[in-house]
Parts: sequence; C-alpha cells; structure tokens
Amino acid sequence: VEYVPTGELTLSIMNVRYLSVRSTWRDGKHQRVEGCLNDFVASLYVVADALRAHRAERERQRKESEDAERRRHEEQARAAEEARREKELREVIRDWRFAQDVRDYVAEARGMVADAGLTMMEGAPFDEWLKFAAACAEQLDPLTGLRANIARVVAEKAAATKPVSQASNAG
Repeated sequence: VEYVPTGELTLSIMNVRYLSVRSTWRDGKHQRVEGCLNDFVASLYVVADALRAHRAERERQRKESEDAERRRHEEQARAAEEARREKELREVIRDWRFAQDVRDYVAEARGMVADAGLTMMEGAPFDEWLKFAAACAEQLDPLTGLRANIARVVAEKAAATKPVSQASNAG
C-alpha cells in the first residue's frame, strides 16, 4: 500500500467507536481541522467520561456475573450436600431396617423353639448362629449408640435422685 498525501487533515480518537461518541474530525468544504480543535479537546473529556462509564458498567457486569456464578456454585454445593445427606439417610434407614429384620428373625426363631416346648442347647450351631445374627444387628443398628447414651443418662439421673430422696426420708 502506498500512501499519497491529499492535503486533508484528520483528527481521530482511536479505539472508541464502541462508545457511540464522536471520534473523528476531518477537513471538509466548510470547515478546517484547525477550527475544530476546541470541539476535539472538549470531546476528549466526553470520551474520557464515556470510557469511565463503560469501564464501570463492565466492572458492574463482571461483579454481577461473579455473584451469579458464586450463587450457582453455592446452590450446586447445597444440592450436592443435600443429595449426600439423603443418600446417607437411606443407608442408615436400610441398616436400621435390616437390624430390625434380623432381631425379628432371631426372636421368631427363639419363639418357635419355645412355642414347641423345646429348649435350645447353649452352644448348639443354631444357637451360635442366632447369637451371631443378634450381634450383627447390634453392630449394624444406627440407633445402638443412641440407646446406650439414653440408658447412661437415665442411669445417671436415677443415681443422682436416689441420694436426695434417701436424705429427705432420713430427716
């Protein structure tokens, strides 16, 4: 490309076409660039303000986007945590039901023997099997720990109230 001087001058503010502000002044039939210098300088302030406003708007949009992304991630994390807790609850209930079923099985087997007027020999294979099943039920039951804690608290309360009632009877 070969540039040939035309004698026409142009003043331009570069890279601001997206701002919708005047950015070019040219020599024309009725005006010269020299006569537009005041308008050009005044436009520099307008362009600077428009750039600031544009940057502020982009920053606001970026923050909104980040906030929306953060909220989306939080919602996903909350949903994942809820799904994890629901899965855990299903597993706990499954273990609890299985423990209940095993206890029912052990009770029914022992009941069948008792209803027949028989006694199960201690250490017999079936007796050992039922003991193993009962121990498994205790181990699998998610409420075993709660039952033990409740029994401990009740025993502590009973122990704490006994001396007080005995002291009041002595007086």
